[in-house]
Amino acid sequence: MDKFRLVFLPFLCVFISLNFGYTALRWLVDIKLELVVVDESILDFFLPIILSVISVFLVTRKRFRALEFKNDRSSSFLKMIMAVAVAIPLVISQSLISSISYDLIKLNTHEAIPSLKHEKFFDIKEYPIDPDLAAYDVSFRVRGKHNEDFNMYLSIAVPIDLDENIWYGIRYYKQISNRLEPDEKEQEYRHFLQDSEEKFNQVNYYDHQHLELLKKSDLLDGFRMAIEQSQPMRKGEDLFVLYPRKESLAQSNDDMIYYTSLSSIIAMVVVVIISCSVSINSTNLSLYRSKQLDDSDATSQVFRVVTFRAGCPVTTISILVCLIVFSIGVATGVDMMNGNTQELMSIGGVRRDLILQGEYWRVFSAVFVHAGLSHIAMNIIVLGFAGRSVESHIGSSNFIMLFIICALGSSFASISWYENTLSVGISGVNFGLIGALVALLLTGYVDKGSRSDLIGLVMMVLVSGAAVLFLPNIDHAAHLGGLVSGMLFTLLMTTWLRKPMKALSTS
Repeated sequence: MDKFRLVFLPFLCVFISLNFGYTALRWLVDIKLELVVVDESILDFFLPIILSVISVFLVTRKRFRALEFKNDRSSSFLKMIMAVAVAIPLVISQSLISSISYDLIKLNTHEAIPSLKHEKFFDIKEYPIDPDLAAYDVSFRVRGKHNEDFNMYLSIAVPIDLDENIWYGIRYYKQISNRLEPDEKEQEYRHFLQDSEEKFNQVNYYDHQHLELLKKSDLLDGFRMAIEQSQPMRKGEDLFVLYPRKESLAQSNDDMIYYTSLSSIIAMVVVVIISCSVSINSTNLSLYRSKQLDDSDATSQVFRVVTFRAGCPVTTISILVCLIVFSIGVATGVDMMNGNTQELMSIGGVRRDLILQGEYWRVFSAVFVHAGLSHIAMNIIVLGFAGRSVESHIGSSNFIMLFIICALGSSFASISWYENTLSVGISGVNFGLIGALVALLLTGYVDKGSRSDLIGLVMMVLVSGAAVLFLPNIDHAAHLGGLVSGMLFTLLMTTWLRKPMKALSTS
């Protein structure tokens, strides 16, 4: 029974809270009241996954310490399984709620579309099409864990009613390897355009089950870009893009209900199996019941850092600024997985020509800008551990100076080495903090009890830096600039702050 209380019941609470609470809130705020205007993929996919992972790790952070595991990896692996078990039904249910909340509106013509802009699905009997006035936009995205995929998108907006700004949307897509040589990519790109042109010339504009009036999404952004490039005077106007869907709306809703139910049942069974398979640690269980378990687990440590309870306020503020800038970027149209150059430039990325034009603020702002979810996740984890270690040894005021030096050093190294490469991310500062730790270790300003942990952290970051040395789209100049800046400045600090630092390190 204890195992069910420690594993299944917290999972059930998270599952019910998110699947009913988040879905109801999303329906009210997004669909009913339309108070938020963000990309649908964020509400349908990314936010549910993030909430699932955070919720599961928080509710199990002490409960799982009352269980017996071979190592921390086993514990984290089971937590991730539980997070996935929450996330999959939640993601499917978001697609369901964003579909089932709207009726299929049947119209004889397109003329009523502007007055029905709060609806989503339409069956229009007749509408004019003028392919000769079509607007085009080509966009590219790099995807994959190691940026190995190169995706090409061709968005074509065909006018239905130019006076009312109503368009018919068509999109073509092709994925190639990002490892290809530039001339090979160019050849693949030309083939893609030729194939797309042939398909476009044969389009049947009535070959669909219904039309979807696109809401804020990456799909809509592609058509908007095409239209605004073709007709700049329409920038800022209300836009209505009807996108053909070939699956039946009713059948699609039935399928999503089925998959939501099935995934929920599977999730429950999986967690029940986990509950039965784990063993109890009697000593920790007694401590947990008496509320005497400490906060030594990784999740609690992370929680303490982001809530200003870990004694490293500057590190916490830096992490929060990164998260805020990332959230603002996503809310204003930056791709969450891999933002392109224009998107990242708009929120503070740095490049040599921008500095030469007088935009000097970018050498500092760029460190808080991140290209995607995995980019920021990895960087703030390293920042949390390295920043806390350094700030606790040199103090917050000295840490501010070190942070600024590392930020400037990494940015200037990047723009000095690369002429046309946009630099973003706090990884240069992270390498600067590792350089600072190396300096502290070499000069003896770390107590013996902390040396082994700090050496392990330094080695982990340096090894990971070496592992990505030959991967594309990695700003090695920023890493090296930050590392050298952090090490040299910390060595300099030890000369004029010897007594305060020694007193602090022995306290």
